[in-house]
Amino acid sequence: MNVYSLVLETAVLMILTGLCSELLALGTEELERRLDKGMAGGVILGLMTAFPETVFVIVAILDGFYQVALGSAIGGNMILFTVGMGIVSISYSLKYKTNTIKLDRDFTLELKALVISLAVLSIITIIGELNLITGIISLMPYIYYVTSRYRHFSSLEEHEKEGNMKKGIAYLLAGGVPLVFISDYFVSAIQNLSLYVGFPAILVSLILMPIAGELEEKVSAVRLIMKSPENVTTAVMSFVGSKIENMSVLIGIIGIFSYGGIALASDRAEFVAVILVTLITTWLIKDRNLGRIEGLMLLSLYFILVSILAFTSA
Repeated sequence: MNVYSLVLETAVLMILTGLCSELLALGTEELERRLDKGMAGGVILGLMTAFPETVFVIVAILDGFYQVALGSAIGGNMILFTVGMGIVSISYSLKYKTNTIKLDRDFTLELKALVISLAVLSIITIIGELNLITGIISLMPYIYYVTSRYRHFSSLEEHEKEGNMKKGIAYLLAGGVPLVFISDYFVSAIQNLSLYVGFPAILVSLILMPIAGELEEKVSAVRLIMKSPENVTTAVMSFVGSKIENMSVLIGIIGIFSYGGIALASDRAEFVAVILVTLITTWLIKDRNLGRIEGLMLLSLYFILVSILAFTSA
């Protein structure tokens, strides 16, 4: 296969992945109407919008492409906490003529879980190895987050019952089933493309896989914001919830099923970049406010960091 055919194949697979991801987003939007903001945005929306990366990680592990798996696991943090947050900030400010997004108090738990996940990922990066032990430890922040959210949800006296459950499940199946079949071809295409261009597979997958897999999350966030200004918290919770999963569950899966462990020495630059992006975003939203200028700064940060990673890897 020549390089042009490989690029075309990768582009087609990215488009198909984006379409499947959009169906997943439509399904989760139906389901989120039945739950409170935290459970819907942080857990349900976060879990389902992270489904494409989860499938990519599992398929890459089965194929033995561990760098592709790592790039898919952490790449979402890079793009959503920069480009995603920037798009949310700009969309909100243009729609409602304000320079600052104000998030609900209900966002506090997401921040706590994000900080814990960030701390664990940083420790693993310093250790420099993903194995069974570090993989199990990596799961702990997400377990804490989901159980805390569920306790809060269970304590509510009333739950909304507006969403169409059957319609939501139909969308999820329509997007999820084809994605499982597409993922094997996509993972192989990313691995082959990295060999052609001469960049590490973790860098290629960190850039390309989230563009396809995270597209629906950005579209879903904008769609929620356009409906009501109150939905901005749910949109941001979706970002944070899915990225808590990426940093904990997906990294944990890679460590647990790595068959002897994976050394991270050659991938440390990508991990440090993701940690830096997550740290900056966490600091910016710790007061539950995000300004339009801050959103533009995050948007620019993505292209700066990707350029640096590409230059240093060349």
